[in-house]
Amino acid sequence: MHVSSYGIFDLNIFYKLFYVLMNNLTRFAVPFFIIISGMVLSYKYANNGINYISFIKKRISFIFIPYLFFVLIYYYFFHIARGESFSVINFLKYIISGYVAPHLYFIPLIFQFYILFPIFISIAKYLNSKKLLTNLVVFIIFGIISIYSVCYLHILSWGFPLMITQAYFFLFGCILGLNIRKFKNEFFNDKENLIRILILWSILAVYIILDGLYLKTFKFYNDFHFYFYYFGITGYSILLFILLFKLSNYIHNKKIFNIILKIGQYSFGIYLIHYLFVRYDLFIRGIYQLLKGVLNNNFLKFLNNSIINLNIQYYNSVSYFILYFIFVLILSYISTYLFTELKIKIKKHRRTLL
Repeated sequence: MHVSSYGIFDLNIFYKLFYVLMNNLTRFAVPFFIIISGMVLSYKYANNGINYISFIKKRISFIFIPYLFFVLIYYYFFHIARGESFSVINFLKYIISGYVAPHLYFIPLIFQFYILFPIFISIAKYLNSKKLLTNLVVFIIFGIISIYSVCYLHILSWGFPLMITQAYFFLFGCILGLNIRKFKNEFFNDKENLIRILILWSILAVYIILDGLYLKTFKFYNDFHFYFYYFGITGYSILLFILLFKLSNYIHNKKIFNIILKIGQYSFGIYLIHYLFVRYDLFIRGIYQLLKGVLNNNFLKFLNNSIINLNIQYYNSVSYFILYFIFVLILSYISTYLFTELKIKIKKHRRTLL
């Protein structure tokens, strides 16, 4: 999604529309992560109980501390290297909000769900014992609260990613985690259910595509339009998750599944680092600022200008978008892999010294 979002500016109309459509169709990314988080936590802790203090400590150690490191990295490359003076207050604001870079808001967002997980799992267990109609009513209420908070309370401008805007995704994941075996054994074996979901998802996908074309053509946007768009993205994301969940069962014993698992092992690191490569122009500029007194200035200037010119010259190309996506994915994977291996070797070395 971030690869496509970087390409919607300063392009001719055809390629601008292409990038807008790709950006709209990949807006399932954040809902996917939230649904998966709720599903995994619910499946793991629903019947085994939860030591709340240990639960939070583990997430601080494995998620929040790496997040702090990358807040510092992005603060330098995206702000300090561009002329902004260092400010402790701004740095703390970036830690709290995640808005130091476009993607890091997800960590403060997901931590709210971690903190409130006992409440969510209690609601999920209650709904799990009720009929489908009760579940639908609760999800509609969550949706209305979310839209009201965005449209009328303007919650997105508060400077902090409050979880109310995504709460129903996490709740859906929790309910799914409670019924994972039933879902796999009964629901997926009913071909009529899958066909209905595929048809409905296709309709929503077409709506999202037309919505992107409409906005860029007429540039008309109001609260009423937002209601449909928000519910459309919600349904599109949930239905696509169900379809891909089914697909994962189908390819479970295929080679491609092992490749996906390999990438998945480093998914958190890829998530943290990938935007450095999405905005490689800022990354190179930041390195230039760091090393301009050490290495040859002319070489660094040449490298910086060449990359920026390459970006301007070839961004009006679908093939460039594909290569750009592969470039970001490969560099993010390699960087995360090398960092993980280095961390493992350091730990082994420390053990040998003890």
